[in-house]
Amino acid sequence: PPGVMLGMPRIVMGGAPIIVVRGHFGHDPWEDLHQNAQRVVTQFAKGPNGGAVALPGGGDRQLAMMPPMASQLANVFDMFADQHAGHFGRSEGSFEVDDDHETRLRISANLPGYKLGKGDEPHPASESPLAVQVVGHRSLIVRGVQQHGPLTRTWQRTFTLPRGVDLDHIDITYSSASGNLTVDIPRNSSADAEPEKEDRDELDDLEAAGLPPAVRAMMQGLPAILNQLASAEDASRRSGFLLPRPGMDPFAMAMGGLGQMHPRFQAPEGGDRPVPEDAEVNLIGCFDESQLEKVDLKYYGEGNGASFNAMYWHANADHVPYFAMARHSHPLGHAFTTHGFVHEDEKPKWGVYDGCGSRCEDDSSRWCGCSNEEQRGFPNRECAEGEKRFAVYKILNMSSAPLLRGAAQGVAAATAAATTATPDEAKEPGADGAAAEGRPYWQLNDAKDGSEPSIDIVLPKGIVAKVIGRQVLLYTVEAGGAGESAALAASANIAPDAAPMAKLKLPVDISEDACVVDEQRAARDGSHMLKCKIEQTSVRRLPIKVIDEL
Repeated sequence: PPGVMLGMPRIVMGGAPIIVVRGHFGHDPWEDLHQNAQRVVTQFAKGPNGGAVALPGGGDRQLAMMPPMASQLANVFDMFADQHAGHFGRSEGSFEVDDDHETRLRISANLPGYKLGKGDEPHPASESPLAVQVVGHRSLIVRGVQQHGPLTRTWQRTFTLPRGVDLDHIDITYSSASGNLTVDIPRNSSADAEPEKEDRDELDDLEAAGLPPAVRAMMQGLPAILNQLASAEDASRRSGFLLPRPGMDPFAMAMGGLGQMHPRFQAPEGGDRPVPEDAEVNLIGCFDESQLEKVDLKYYGEGNGASFNAMYWHANADHVPYFAMARHSHPLGHAFTTHGFVHEDEKPKWGVYDGCGSRCEDDSSRWCGCSNEEQRGFPNRECAEGEKRFAVYKILNMSSAPLLRGAAQGVAAATAAATTATPDEAKEPGADGAAAEGRPYWQLNDAKDGSEPSIDIVLPKGIVAKVIGRQVLLYTVEAGGAGESAALAASANIAPDAAPMAKLKLPVDISEDACVVDEQRAARDGSHMLKCKIEQTSVRRLPIKVIDEL
């Protein structure tokens, strides 16, 4: 039907079903966060016994379920987003958080292809390309490295654990057959009585400014969903004798609102940056929707479909050279990224040199295709009614783009044999990863050869930082009062009266004099790294028990 893209599960954009595919491009932490939030809402919609929750008029049963759902959503959001700068790279599988709030907290993921040895004895973490570590009082870090021919995929996930968990009895298993990683963290009721060891202030303006767009959308949108459900229940209780109007199922409305918060509908991280001057991006043709049938596509919607810059950075983050757009008259539309384009040598239905639909909203020199869905309220008269013309671009110098070595190679590659290198021995993304991530982030670097462990803060071009305790204050280059050299990252070069533009969290306190610029890690994209030493006792590597499943 019109409005349905090809070959993906459906979600809703503007009232029409739209496709979303997961996995073939690696798994993004913010899509994992969204999927976990969606699971919480779905579980409560089914009720405690798996049945459907009563519609408004059901009274106390539905009302009693609201506080735990709000608590569950807040818990999931906090675990993924509290230290959002501790996530980087695309993992082989998505992470799921399951907290029963009584006996245990479980973090699990399907991560095929890691070679951790055999037998029931816990595998030494120091020899593992998959590592699980506790840092500080309440941070759990999972890191992985896999080698696929000349390419290396490196990623890290950081979870802020809730109070009341027992970090001394964590049980970790990995199935060599299925690739299932399970981290079980017991609940310890006695821990709830202990004084808070870490302050958790309300999110201030600087922290909000540092949030990735996808996280910000969920932070702003989830309270509205909860208020919507609570208002529906309150209205039904005050006029319970009235039947609900058709189509007013509050949980269906909540799921629709949650769908609008999907990361594929948000701007890319760092997407407000212009396309690099040395980037070679060519229009390879104006294609009909039917010409995309055999292509593995990753869908992006809303404003992405009308923004050349946004789709360039989405493709960069996905580590793929191709992207396609078909926009409406308003700055909305459909867009894709893809690993390979089977039609590059096929004649585009609407040619190459005659333009393609409408100009992009952010770059009038570029074509953004057209999508005329006037019956849905999304016209574009550059196309016939119901027609979509996709402007397809190729990034020609993708081979020199940062982190190409981390490109996802699909499910088949994910199950290939992994390197025996540890996450620290493998070639780390380091400064080269800043452009691909589109944002500042930090990575844990274990102690090696008698050296101390460190937290390495990776900063994109034009950003400098000052570390104070558990906070990383971010400044623009202008605040440094000097050129764009890596030395700008030293806090001494930041003007005393400079105002930070954003703030990030770290898992442990770091003294300012513990951080130095890693001059050897300067990247061709102008990004740089701060290496901040931390106490050896702050990091604890946990053994992984390998199990064989038939």
